[in-house]
Amino acid sequence: MLIPLAALGCSLKKTGSLRVDGTFPFPGQSCAGAGVLKVDAELDGSTHLWFGCLDENERPGATFRKLSPGTHSLELVGAGINGVKLWTFSQAGIEIAAGEESHVDAAFASTGASNPMLPTTPAMRMEDAPPEP
Repeated sequence: MLIPLAALGCSLKKTGSLRVDGTFPFPGQSCAGAGVLKVDAELDGSTHLWFGCLDENERPGATFRKLSPGTHSLELVGAGINGVKLWTFSQAGIEIAAGEESHVDAAFASTGASNPMLPTTPAMRMEDAPPEP
């Protein structure tokens, strides 16, 4: 007699995922309004996802997939032209469960750095940005 694994309380999914959405500290402020061209999302000090800020209304976000269940840490850096680090966010103790998607709503804090080469056009796209050194 075969018994389905699910009936025994076993999940076939061994990994989980983490959805990250970023917001800036001023109501209604977008990526472009904050001077951010891209965001580096770092999970557990090693796994990186880069995601861009492409238009005035876009809220930056990305999903880490196939994560081991357990506790993870996250660090986000919002960068302007030439990689100037303008905004940061970090959180430890993020729980990931097998077969489920966790969510972090990251409220960025300013680094205090200025971005003298801030684009004048809010709709600047990643491919329009100058190459990094």
